[in-house]
Order: sequence, then structure tokens, then C-alpha cells
Amino acid sequence: MVTIVFDQPGDFEASNAAEKWCRERGISVGEMQGPAPRGLLVGEFWIAKWRNLTAAEKRALNGRMTGDMRHGPVTIRFDGDEHGNPVGKQREQTNRTNGSHFPINGNQSDTAPGATLAANVHASGDKS
Repeated sequence: MVTIVFDQPGDFEASNAAEKWCRERGISVGEMQGPAPRGLLVGEFWIAKWRNLTAAEKRALNGRMTGDMRHGPVTIRFDGDEHGNPVGKQREQTNRTNGSHFPINGNQSDTAPGATLAANVHASGDKS
């Protein structure tokens, strides 16, 4: 486990530096949600806000970003070495989750089959 602290001065500067560090290493960063942590996963994923992740999805993360995203400092705790190389458990991109939010990889077509049906009915003009 590696811990890196970003403490650049200025609005969102520490957060931007932490995101850049992750991006340069192929690490996806979860959506920002006030003071809540942001999930980290190796690979290209869309990661929901912390409140929308299930307990299993939180456990499956490679790490998390915490701190004051606006003013800093921002801390990354990551299952990897100081170069951002992952160690230990690896994740595969999934096509489906059991939760009610978007899957961790952003494949929205698997999110809510009922929503697709409703959209098709609405588009067809059927009133039933």
C-alpha cells in the first residue's frame, strides 16, 4: 500500500494534481462528492460517487482519494508501489453490477432494463 499526499496551494490544485498522477498511470478516479472519498481502480472505468457504491464495490477498489478536494491536502492510498504500479488483487472490467447505479465501468445499457423499455414505449408514442 502506498500513500501519497498532494498539497498544492489554490482551489482544486491538490485534487487536480492527484487526478493527473492517477491519469498518467492508467488509474481511474471516482466522481467527486463533497467530503466523501473517491474510488480508484486500475484501468478505464467510470466510478460512481462514494454514496452510490455498494459495499462489495468499495472493497473491490484498488484505493481511494481523500481530503479536501477544494483546498487540499489530498491523499491517495493505493494498492501499489510509489510509481502507481498495482500490486496484489487486479480488477477486470465488469459489464454488470447488482446495484441500482451505473456499473463501475460505465456500461449504462446494463443499468436498468426497465428504463430501456420505458424509453422505447415513450419514443413510440404508445400511451399504455
